[in-house]
Amino acid sequence: MPRRPRKEIETKYYHIMTQGIRQEYIFNNDKFKKKYIHELKKYLEKYNVMLICYCIMDNHSHLLIRSEKMEEISEYMRCVNTTYAGYYNKINNRKGYVFRNRFNSQPIFSEKQMYTCINYIYNNPVKAGICDIRDKYLYSNYSEFVKNNKIMAKEIEENGDEYNEVWS
Repeated sequence: MPRRPRKEIETKYYHIMTQGIRQEYIFNNDKFKKKYIHELKKYLEKYNVMLICYCIMDNHSHLLIRSEKMEEISEYMRCVNTTYAGYYNKINNRKGYVFRNRFNSQPIFSEKQMYTCINYIYNNPVKAGICDIRDKYLYSNYSEFVKNNKIMAKEIEENGDEYNEVWS
């Protein structure tokens, strides 16, 4: 039975989450994390999506993506995840699914939700005890984000790290 397409919602921003099948550590070393980041960046031009922020953890990833159409995000994520899964399976001499499911997406409807989402994504490694401050985590684009979005970064810092019900 084919999958139902995702519904179009009146927003251009989505928090995207992927997870390893059975919560396996599919990004468990530098090489795998760098490869996934490479795939995220490689397909940006092919699809009309903007990767605002990302954080790649050992068994999952968080992305904040902007696109006019959810179809574009679906195609983008299909290419990224399919390419990465092929690589992961080849390197590990395995077959089968790598990701738990396609991907999970949460729409962002307000500026406050956007700031909460960005904080949540960048603080993921801190909350997991991997590093003490988000600047030190190598597998997110936090430093790039702050450098390119000084005004937004300041606003995020001022809003603190609120956890919104949207993510539960």
